[in-house]
Amino acid sequence: MLRFENRSGQRDLDWLCDGLPDMLATTLSRSPGLGVLSREQAALWLGRIGGSGLEGALELARRSHAQAAIMGSFASIGDSLRIDTRIYDARTGAMLAAESITVDKLERVLTQIDFLSIRLAARVAPKGGDDHRLLASLMTENLEAYRYYSLGLAQAEGMHTDEAVRMFHKAVALDPNFAMAYARIGYAYAVPGARLAEGRPYLEKAFHMSGRLTEKDRRHIVAWYAIANQDYQQAIRAYSELAAAYPNETEPYYRLAGLLRRRGCAAAGARHRSRGPQTAEHAERSSVGDGQA
Repeated sequence: MLRFENRSGQRDLDWLCDGLPDMLATTLSRSPGLGVLSREQAALWLGRIGGSGLEGALELARRSHAQAAIMGSFASIGDSLRIDTRIYDARTGAMLAAESITVDKLERVLTQIDFLSIRLAARVAPKGGDDHRLLASLMTENLEAYRYYSLGLAQAEGMHTDEAVRMFHKAVALDPNFAMAYARIGYAYAVPGARLAEGRPYLEKAFHMSGRLTEKDRRHIVAWYAIANQDYQQAIRAYSELAAAYPNETEPYYRLAGLLRRRGCAAAGARHRSRGPQTAEHAERSSVGDGQA
């Protein structure tokens, strides 16, 4: 899932360039057997590849062993927002399908984006799953809270941790039930920042609220919370399970390497690091650096 193109001419909608793919990736990840490369991992791969547009998207898909690449754009039509997506075969570069929706009002995008996600899932994973929860129930019903969350992720990717945390705090102020926003605050403090005491209460809150999240997000919170509690054996188990379930994600391998090295198992740590998808920028990013682990 690649960054979308803003064809609206409105700079205040730029956050949707990352926000819309995030929304779709969250809902698509409910489909059994369908793995969606996370925003952070896609950014890391693109940073190494150095490509852009369709060529960069296809190269990213091939290197990450994805079967398809999804690109998109959006444009405003009065009060409405039209969202267009295109699915490409990673091997041949052929366009497999195109899907679009028109959201009648921007503030309804969190509820109506699910209709687009259902169509995309039918194209790339025809066998549906039993998880029919809407994006709003998985994340937040408050679009402004989601906007701050998306902006926070962008700041974290740029290694601006303090600004990222400020955005996440704004998100939870607007929606006190926004579990992933709490998780991201705790993660920023406890994992790359190694400020365990500051991060622990946020991760504890997210952990107790994680029942509403996707399986992938729940697994990450378990790992982050274990690190915040200095339960490194549990963190190793959690990251081992993440690596097995999502082998194209780089974070579990790097975290495992750091955790095992911390426990005096440098050789095992090096093996885990070498098994993961190779992105040289990984250790440099605050969102996925070695940190406390």
